[in-house]
Amino acid sequence: MSDHDEVPEEYRTPDGRLVLLRRQSIQITASGMLDEENAAAYLHCSERSLQRYRQQRRGPSYRVVFGRVWYPHDELDEYLRLCSVDPLET
Repeated sequence: MSDHDEVPEEYRTPDGRLVLLRRQSIQITASGMLDEENAAAYLHCSERSLQRYRQQRRGPSYRVVFGRVWYPHDELDEYLRLCSVDPLET
């Protein structure tokens, strides 16, 4: 299986229906880091978008190690949490 094979996942809806989701597998290192390609897949955006976010000094925090960009998994989750919008709040 390659890094980008889709992995089926089951999900049961509140009314009891079983739904099969297809998700792209994402590689996370043992230290909880994702490279740019996997971080983009995790965030459902392009690598180019992540590059643009870094140039504009926005987006998720990242680390540069030996010239390679890495994103901590927990900080990607925090970034997604901060981007969430509650439609009931005004």
